[in-house]
Amino acid sequence: MLLVEDSLTDAAIAHGMLPDDRFEVEIATSLSEAMDLLEWSLDFDVGMVDLHLPDARALDAPRRLLAHPNVPPLVVVSGSIDDRLVRESLRLGVDDVLDKVHVTTPQVLARVLSHAVERAAFRTALEAQNRAILGGNTQLRKMVEQIAHDLRNPMVAMRGYAKALDRDEIDEEVRQRLRHELAAVADRSLLALDAMLVDIADTSGRSRINVTEMVAWAHDMLHEDFVESGASIMLEDLPDVWGQPASLRQVVLNVLHNAIRHCTPGTQPRIRVRAELVPDGERIVFSDNGPGVPRAQLETIFGLGERPPAMPGHAALGLASVRGVMTRHNGTVIARNNDRGGLDIVLTFPRRRPGEGDARA
Repeated sequence: MLLVEDSLTDAAIAHGMLPDDRFEVEIATSLSEAMDLLEWSLDFDVGMVDLHLPDARALDAPRRLLAHPNVPPLVVVSGSIDDRLVRESLRLGVDDVLDKVHVTTPQVLARVLSHAVERAAFRTALEAQNRAILGGNTQLRKMVEQIAHDLRNPMVAMRGYAKALDRDEIDEEVRQRLRHELAAVADRSLLALDAMLVDIADTSGRSRINVTEMVAWAHDMLHEDFVESGASIMLEDLPDVWGQPASLRQVVLNVLHNAIRHCTPGTQPRIRVRAELVPDGERIVFSDNGPGVPRAQLETIFGLGERPPAMPGHAALGLASVRGVMTRHNGTVIARNNDRGGLDIVLTFPRRRPGEGDARA
């Protein structure tokens, strides 16, 4: 605690009223001394400042202290308090105003200082929450823009296929190929739409999830893609993880879908899913035999609207959605190139928190 009081008698009285096990007090007898202490210390949890100092008068002391970046929550004390002084002090940003005549017990003083600390902590949390909301709004706007882009393009393609199918001169072989392409574009659009809806609106509770079963589900959902591309998948022993089943199924679906789409042309996709040991969680690695991504662009593939040159057909919404889901699970997702020349998508989950149930999904 920083105590700014020019009267050593009053400072000693205030110091003596505070319990030693809760408050470690540094005393400054002038504003300049208090400013020096702030300059050299970042550890003050609360401050108490008298309005009558040898180098400051009235509200000049709290005004200058509050302008310092290291200032803690501040309580103003004075022997003469009126409503105007209280209003002006609070408008400056002090946490409380205390009349010396009302400080009759150690409990009163300790309570005022503790409440100042608690209000400051609440204010800091509220500011962080507001920043998160603003950041979320920015991310949501980018997501909406990306959704509009990623869904509009296939819709334009489907309209072109539909118009082509109306032409009488097209032979049956071309017509069948157009129908197949139309269905494939529609399926990809539905996958992107499903990813968006799950990412935004997943309200399922968290439970223990069998990753092997989750990969099998995604394989079934992508059955036509696996057959058409000749892709194969190899599963090693995988641990269970904790999370929201619907969101994490979509994560696995997106990762597998990207591995199939971005395989080296003329090569059948080979996907390996394995676990890696980490001390404080569970790590699942999806390895493919695709072309990989330049090192400088590995982080870029998780950004909304970003398509590295190495992945010209990359579904930006898909991997951005994976990053969003993993962040909400207090986990991480990174990309790295593997020794086969392909890409690893690495999902790391924290271990189950104490008190979480044993429901299984």
